[in-house]
Amino acid sequence: MRTGVSARENIDAVFDRFDARVNALSIRGLADDLMALIFELFTRPAFMKLLDAGEDWSVKREEFRAALQQRVAKTLFIHTPKLSKKSAADIALVVMLNAKAVATQKAFFDHSGSNAPNEFRDMTRLYLQSKLRSLPAS
Repeated sequence: MRTGVSARENIDAVFDRFDARVNALSIRGLADDLMALIFELFTRPAFMKLLDAGEDWSVKREEFRAALQQRVAKTLFIHTPKLSKKSAADIALVVMLNAKAVATQKAFFDHSGSNAPNEFRDMTRLYLQSKLRSLPAS
């Protein structure tokens, strides 16, 4: 991530690099790599503060959430062009909410024998497969 730029610019730069190769990914690869990317962002204190900011930061918080959701939706749409923009936005929101819930659980990142990270990846893969594979072929 670059320093000296806004959170939005960082998100755009990270997703631009990711989107450049997203067409080559299987749905499983998309799920795995997208979760890794989102967790990388969510484990950065500045991003979590923006996601959880209080009332006095409500405008910034909503702008940040909307930007992140738009970028995830754009990635899904690039990967699966038959996906409607509304569906891409809805799927992006579900993925983000699930990832945020997991990212707030320190125990999730404690690799003391827990299988929770693998379970979460499996859940995300199954969800994306159910949504993206059901679309007609190009």
